[in-house]
Formats: sequence, structure tokens, C-alpha cells
Amino acid sequence: MQMFVKTLRGAAWRAILAPSLVMLALPAMGDWAEPDQVEAVLAGEKDEANAAWWGFDPSDSTEYLQAAIDSGAARVVVPYTGEPWVVEPITIERDGLELVFEPGVVVSAKRGSFLGRGDCLLLVRDSEDIVLTGYGATLRMWKGDYTDPPYEPAEWRHALSIRGSQNVKVLGLTLAESGGDGIYIGSGRDNAPCRDITVRHVVCDANHRQGMSVITVDNLLVEHSIFSNTQGTAPQAGICLEPNNADQLMRDVVIRHNLFIDNARFGAHVWLANLSAESEPVSMLWENNYVSGGRIGLHAAQISEDSPEGTLVFRNNVVENTEIAGIKVRRWYAEGAVTAEFSGNLLRNAADRGELGQDAYRQAHPFYPRAPILLTANRAEPKRQGNVSFDNDVVVDDRPGPAVVVDGARDGDERDESFEGWFNVSGTIRVLTPHNRAIDKRVHTENFTLAIAGAE
Repeated sequence: MQMFVKTLRGAAWRAILAPSLVMLALPAMGDWAEPDQVEAVLAGEKDEANAAWWGFDPSDSTEYLQAAIDSGAARVVVPYTGEPWVVEPITIERDGLELVFEPGVVVSAKRGSFLGRGDCLLLVRDSEDIVLTGYGATLRMWKGDYTDPPYEPAEWRHALSIRGSQNVKVLGLTLAESGGDGIYIGSGRDNAPCRDITVRHVVCDANHRQGMSVITVDNLLVEHSIFSNTQGTAPQAGICLEPNNADQLMRDVVIRHNLFIDNARFGAHVWLANLSAESEPVSMLWENNYVSGGRIGLHAAQISEDSPEGTLVFRNNVVENTEIAGIKVRRWYAEGAVTAEFSGNLLRNAADRGELGQDAYRQAHPFYPRAPILLTANRAEPKRQGNVSFDNDVVVDDRPGPAVVVDGARDGDERDESFEGWFNVSGTIRVLTPHNRAIDKRVHTENFTLAIAGAE
């Protein structure tokens, strides 16, 4: 009976079970730390619960935290105890829950557990009206453990996984050192997308694959957050927008006023290869973000000849101190229905070549260009790339060399001659530098009206 009560969604059991029937479950509650408080919650007499009423064990509190979440209380507080809440995977699969982690709380993955390749610290699945609040609190894993036996290599041991859920808010939490992403937003059962998701004031630090991965979502707002020190397995981005298949959504995504610091490869990463002309239109806006460090600041990639309609906009972002490029576009179909629009972005010292320096980098990597703005194919599909516009983006750099490099596809040091070039590229770039920073076109271009303000 007790298990039956715990597994019902939300507080629906209160309308189903008569009080006398609920009382039949109570003798088993003697194992809880404060059984009278637990009884009051399960009887519907209290809407707010404290997870410590069920118990706390510094070696493993999984049973207590999971029972508190499943209790049906509208608000569950995880109190600061002075020691971490050590747990195995925790699941939220109910509606109408505010889960509050008090300042100082650390929910820590139990070491030696999480052996499943997709085991997540906290999973929110097929749920509605969920608020996770944790100002000053941390969900942390042990990514260094997961690269060696007995763990199978994987990139899906996320700190927080939100799947097929609606109206979810994540506020104030720090999510650190996962074996996958700090936050993962993907499909639930029956491929249901997430809808109406807000991520605000979070820190995703030192995660293995991404700070955040977004796979399928309708209406996402990410703001005033920090995504830093991602390193482990590709793509190693601050945030990655990457649908897995053609029937997934990337609609009304707004990412604004965030910091992307020292992520190994990308700050902002968009990869739309798995969408098709049959997919729903896409709409993505990255606005007023700051990116520092890593290889590439703003990266748009992988629109094929069979692409959906839509827009990708990068507006008023600041990128500095990247190794390869401030902006890089590649494999973006020239006649595709998705436009890549860059407007008012500031790129400062955005191709510094890392520790090698510019001249040494040219000697070590003679066939792969680096520039503040880089349009490159890398691979020859699609054959015609482009459909990109710029509107007064600014390059500030005291190094000699082109502000923009337009290049083609290569296989090692051999150019792929099947690549047809760059088409439909327009706009103006302002360059503030003591050097002449021209556009270096290394392949055929057509309907290419991009210009540098003041360049000869």
C-alpha cells in the first residue's frame, strides 16, 4: 500500500483514497525520522514538506529525498544539514512540484553508483508545473570517475535532465562536473518535446559534454546564467542546440544576458543537421551574451539541402580571446530556408591562435584558416554554402591578416574541387584595427556583397 501511495502522480491519491485507507499505510512510516510530519503530508494536511522529515543519511539519502518528492506535497524543501545529500539517481515524475534546495545544500552523486550510461543525478520526466530553486545550492557529480572502469564510456550522465515536460523553471542552481551535460532538455515518452522552459541564474561548470544541450523544445528562455569550463567530449560547448531527428522542435528559443567562459570548443553552438524540409520551422535568438575563451565563439553549422524554414539570429553579443574564430559558419546551405543573421556583434582578439601565436600557428596548421569571421566548408556537403547576413558587426584586433576568410572544403591538405563556393552572403562589417583587414576569398563566391567598412 505504501508503494502505491508513493507512486501516484501529484496529489491525485488524496481524491482517490478514503482517510481510513490512507491510515492503513501509516505503520510503515515508523521508519521515517519524523513520522507524524510525514503522516500529515500524506493525509493532505500539509502542502509543504521538509525532506529531512523522511530522514537523512550522509552515506546515502536516496530513499528519503525520493520519498519526499513522491509525497504529493506541493512544496518540498531540501534543508542544509552541514553535509551533502549523497544520492543515487533521483526522478521527478509528477505534476505541480516546487523543489527548493536551501543555500549551502549540495546534492552529490553517490560514488560507485551511476553505472548506467544514461544515469542522471536528477531527472524530470513527462511532468508539468515544476519549479527547481537552488540559490546557493549545488547538484554535483564526479566526471573524473566516469572515464575509467567499471564505468562504460558515455556522454549522457547529466546533472539535470528534463524530458518531455512542460512549464519547468530552473532557478539559481549550480550544476557541476557531470558525466554529460549540466542541463539536458530533450524528449519524453512518445517523443514528446519540452515546452515552456525557463533557466535563470544558473551556473553550469566543468561538465563533460556541454553546459547545456537542447534537443527539442517549444519556448525556451535562458538568461542571466554562466556556462563555463566545459571539457571532456565533443562538442564541449557552453550551450548546444542540436535536434536528434527531423520531428523534433527548435522553436522560440531565446538565450540572452549569459556568460560563456573558457568552454573547450564553443561558446554558442548550433547544429541542425538532423532536421529536414518536413521539420517544423526553427527560431533561435542569441542576444547580449558574453563569450570568452575556447576555440570558437558563435558557431552555426549543418544546414543541409533538405532544410526546414526559420531563422538563427546572433545579436549584440561580445566575443573575445578565442583561438580560431569569433564567428564561424560552415555547411550552411546557400539556398536553404534557414537564414543565419549576425547583427551588432563585437569580436575582440577573436583569432589569437592560442599558445602558438599567429606565425607559429601558420607553420603548424598551414591548411586550416583562422580569422575573426570564418566561412568555411570543412566538408563539401552541401556543395553551395551561404544564406548568411551581417549587419554592422565589429572586429577589434591588432594582429595583421584578414578580418574575414571565405574558404572551401579540404581533405587534409587537398582541396575538394567538388565544392562550388559561397553564395548569398551580404552586409557590412566594421573593422577597428591599425591594419588593413580585408576579406580573403579563397573559393568561388556569387551574390556575395559582404563589405568591410572603410576597407580599400
